[in-house]
Amino acid sequence: MGLIDRSGAWIDSEEGTEKITVDYFHELFNSSISRDPSPIIRDIPMLVMSCMNEALTRDITEEEVKKALFSLNPGKAPGPDGMTALFFQRFWPTIGPDLVKLVKTFFRTEIFDGKINETNICLIPKEDRPREMSRFRPISLCNVSYKVISKILSLRLKSFFSELIFEIQPAFMVGRLITDNILIAQENFHALRSNPANRRKFMAIKTDMSKAYNRVEWPFLRAVMEKMGFNSRWVEWIMQCITSISYQVLINGTPKGRI
Repeated sequence: MGLIDRSGAWIDSEEGTEKITVDYFHELFNSSISRDPSPIIRDIPMLVMSCMNEALTRDITEEEVKKALFSLNPGKAPGPDGMTALFFQRFWPTIGPDLVKLVKTFFRTEIFDGKINETNICLIPKEDRPREMSRFRPISLCNVSYKVISKILSLRLKSFFSELIFEIQPAFMVGRLITDNILIAQENFHALRSNPANRRKFMAIKTDMSKAYNRVEWPFLRAVMEKMGFNSRWVEWIMQCITSISYQVLINGTPKGRI
């Protein structure tokens, strides 16, 4: 395996490729700006009502933990703990009480051991023999206990998607298709081309954010949740899950670096 570094040089040594890989993710996950998000979020309406907050932050039950665990894909690749969800599902009668205790402790105290959120990054090539880091697709391999916690949060929030996510968001939502926006874009371009009055007055700009999710600033995310009306308990749960993460990159199957 070899990679091209920033200077354009070809590096094929194990130490060199490890440095290129780890440095790439250090830069990707590092905060680049620090500014007051208030001007950007000032028009976001308060959408989360008190009844929603009560439902989102209700006490955790054993049944809810079990439901979250058994909703996980049993065969997904394991994280640093080396365990798949199948192991936890198969031996639920034995290890279930300990898992429930761990999950309940997090939701009560709003903190957990950092080892729970240790994550391996597996690099999937987008093409044959990729030469640059941008030609790999990073996949995060998480520990099962963290997956259960995040699954509980996502299942609770899912109940209120229709009230919290506007209709113009067509993708990644059950019952919505990104093709709706594609059709709208095609209609707009058709209008620009076919109506002479529009040719000198309008233009279309296509933008794309590389690694958009990874570049979201943590203070911005907190500010958005608070502006929408999520209570402090929910916000702290989410922020703990996001900010406690640490990464290692799998290179030839071995975790390397610390990000």
